[in-house]
Amino acid sequence: MLKRAVLLAVLVFVVATALTLRWEAPSDGYTTLGFPASFLQYTGGKCSGCAQYFKWHALALDLFLALAFAAGCVKAWVLLVAQHKSERKFSFSFRPFR
Repeated sequence: MLKRAVLLAVLVFVVATALTLRWEAPSDGYTTLGFPASFLQYTGGKCSGCAQYFKWHALALDLFLALAFAAGCVKAWVLLVAQHKSERKFSFSFRPFR
């Protein structure tokens, strides 16, 4: 179960980061990575006084939230599968005209 949660967390992290990516450094803007916390901001060297940063704590927060979300999804899936199997095991069919 842990392996599934980690793989799902990596997938969630990559997709969320890719969907919220702002690639504006080549055109006088900021390139920003990270969801929900921005962990990278880059200007491409065009602005000397602008804030450029890489925040480890924001990256750790993003990874932790992705792992927590993935673990919750995997746990919910396991509970749904277990519930479905238990319903199938104890179910019976009513056939009055057999």
